[in-house]
Amino acid sequence: MKPADLPLVLLAGLAACQLTLMTRSGPGAGDYAIMAALVWLGGAVLLHDDRDQRRFPPAPPALLLPGLLLLLWCLLVLSFAMRLYDPLVHLLPLAALLGLALVSAAGPRARLFRQLLLLGLLPPAMLLFQALLPPDGLARLTAQFSAFLLWLGGQPALAEGIVVQLPGRSLEVGQGCLGLNTISLCVAAVVLFALLVPAHRLRTQLALAAGAVLVAFVVNGFRVALLGFTDPEPAPGWWNELRGFDFWHIGLGSSLFSLLAMGGTTALVVASLEWKLSRQRSGG
Repeated sequence: MKPADLPLVLLAGLAACQLTLMTRSGPGAGDYAIMAALVWLGGAVLLHDDRDQRRFPPAPPALLLPGLLLLLWCLLVLSFAMRLYDPLVHLLPLAALLGLALVSAAGPRARLFRQLLLLGLLPPAMLLFQALLPPDGLARLTAQFSAFLLWLGGQPALAEGIVVQLPGRSLEVGQGCLGLNTISLCVAAVVLFALLVPAHRLRTQLALAAGAVLVAFVVNGFRVALLGFTDPEPAPGWWNELRGFDFWHIGLGSSLFSLLAMGGTTALVVASLEWKLSRQRSGG
């Protein structure tokens, strides 16, 4: 192994440890694990591209020492503070990416350092977004949209505030049904594309972020509507569990919808790049 490959090897090891522990922490970790995987993947691509350009010169002691301390802190977090809702878990990619940048001789003024800083801030920004966003308006809008989808599917449904009334049951659009994790993931995907393929101006990137929010809202609305067709108490068996409420509410099914929304966001970004290329060809 060449010395230039060491930062990528360290990143792979830290990412594997965090993602493994997060997926074992129980239900509700799916979206957080997807966000962490997105950040680790983006950091690996940026480090790989920078390695090919700069060949990673030896880091001076002023950068090497704080970089190693940040990486050591990451190991301590993985050893002693690994819980899903521990704030240190969401700061781990930030500390690891900055530590790898410093070890790679990329100081605070380097472009790589700023890119990894922005990338590492995505997980804590996800928590901050969920904590500060007023949920009432989004909950009412989600309930109305889901009730409309249920009506289109032949299921009598009526939205009353944040509650979707169904024959014999009701669905309350609470904090876990707002799709905030999915919205965060889709916006994070737009940020990652902007870092890896800086082909658009700021206003176009903001428009893509708004489109990502819309995609996430629509996909989450379909997920909430699907809950109206599920069985609250399914019989034992894997096939019955697939039709159960918990599978699509907090289980693997909810993470599948997050991935579907990210796929739609990726298609939106790719379409914008293709549109820009077609305009350049026609103009040339």
